[in-house]
Amino acid sequence: MFITAKNFGGYWVKGVKKFKGHEQEPLFQCTVYKDKKKIGIFSEDSWGGPAALNCPKNADREALCAYAKKHEGEEAWSESFQTFIGEIVWEIERLSRYKKLCKTKLVFRFARHDRNTYRSIPLNKIKDLNKTKDISWEKVRITLEKKTGEKITIVNAELEKL
Repeated sequence: MFITAKNFGGYWVKGVKKFKGHEQEPLFQCTVYKDKKKIGIFSEDSWGGPAALNCPKNADREALCAYAKKHEGEEAWSESFQTFIGEIVWEIERLSRYKKLCKTKLVFRFARHDRNTYRSIPLNKIKDLNKTKDISWEKVRITLEKKTGEKITIVNAELEKL
């Protein structure tokens, strides 16, 4: 399953800009949204200091921090919004990688693997796809499950549902 804003309590980010810190470490900044409404700007510090979450309304910042702390669990620290926003950015990047891969390949996961482990087959290697323009992911899933003897999830089908 792909994680969307619903899974993050309505919080999401857009406009992720990546940059390098003073030691060439990868950093990012982005705009933070709650239920599609802009609430602030997040930016990591290039000198290793704490990340900044600039929200015009303090209530928006407090609500995000409270939700992030709840999301992170008991081990959450006072500025856990950094980890929380990092998770959202990671999910956006993961979704983007899958979308790019699914343009040319059938992408699937075995049920016993975690959500980041997948296999792929070039689309032109699948007989069902060569016979028709309409792809029956269900047929492909059943065929693969018979061949492998394992339960699988077709990532291409999951992306179409988003």
